[in-house]
Amino acid sequence: MSAKIRVDLADRSYDVHVAGGAIEGLGDTVRSLKPSSVVIVTDSTVGALHAPKVVKVLADAGVTAPVLSFPAG
Repeated sequence: MSAKIRVDLADRSYDVHVAGGAIEGLGDTVRSLKPSSVVIVTDSTVGALHAPKVVKVLADAGVTAPVLSFPAG
C-alpha cells in the first residue's frame, strides 16, 4: 500500500510519499521523481533500525539524503 500526501504551502508546496515495505525500491522511486533535495525524517527508534539501510539504498541510486532524527516519543 502506498499514498501520496500533498503538503499545500502555496509556492512551497510538496508531496510526501508513504509506502510500507518499500526500502529496496526506494532509490529508483526517488530518482524517478527528480527531486531537488531529499531528507530522511525519522525518530531515534525507527532511525536506529532503518536509516542506515535507507541512506545506502539512496546512495546506491546516486541520491544523497541527510538524516534528520528527533527523539522518540
